Amino acid sequence: MVPASGDQRSRLVRSAKRLVGIRNSFNSRSFLGHLLAICDILPTGQSSVAWTSVDQMGLARDAGSFRGPDGVPGPGDVVYYRCPSGCGADAKDGVGVGVIVDVLSDKTSVVAYRNGEVGTFRLDAGFELIGYSAP
Repeated sequence: MVPASGDQRSRLVRSAKRLVGIRNSFNSRSFLGHLLAICDILPTGQSSVAWTSVDQMGLARDAGSFRGPDGVPGPGDVVYYRCPSGCGADAKDGVGVGVIVDVLSDKTSVVAYRNGEVGTFRLDAGFELIGYSAP
């Protein structure tokens, strides 16, 4: 896997924003895998349908790019949050995932799959953060 560069991060943000409003077509697992696959940053040999937030977080930890909840995210970062329900198939692991799309002073926006829909959310609105990583 090649770390995401600035262009790949911008492409990830644009791709995530294009999915906003899609209902009942993803679960948290296929949402992340789909985004990484279309941006050519899904790890080699992995299935976009089977790649989970926990897989991505483990990869980030192994690569040393994982930052805890007190880290400072940037657009194109992957954000991990506790999601005991409402995040589709990935909820069994209790970890949801999204893509940071905007960072404006105290307002950080993320595109994520929650409650059957891809939407844009503020991180301070009901997210219990675990951390961030480069994609």
